[in-house]
Amino acid sequence: MAARNFVAWRYTDRRGQVYVRRADALQVAQQGDNDPEIAVGGASAAGLVPYTEMPRNLPVRKVSGVDNTGYKGSCVIYDEAAFNAIVVNQTTFIVHDAGGTAHTCVVKSMHSEPPNGAIF
Repeated sequence: MAARNFVAWRYTDRRGQVYVRRADALQVAQQGDNDPEIAVGGASAAGLVPYTEMPRNLPVRKVSGVDNTGYKGSCVIYDEAAFNAIVVNQTTFIVHDAGGTAHTCVVKSMHSEPPNGAIF
């Protein structure tokens, strides 16, 4: 399995609450302009004190996509503005498989956070 490098990254939910969560450094390095390369948003939380750790059961906003070989992947989007700027069937993102091979996927679906108070 390919080595992964996790970093502390800031995730801002729809109400503006900032959480710190563990993120794959290769995915959060994607900070394009969403035309066509994705901007995942957020910022490094290295050295941030104090901070609120993101609860494990809190669903995140993310996108799912597929590359030209049929490989399917998903990517977390760390702030609402970056999420709203994504265009389905146009914006691309990069994911790495277990062998470390990069796959450039086109966004096929977007999954936002559930409404406040939703039971899941």
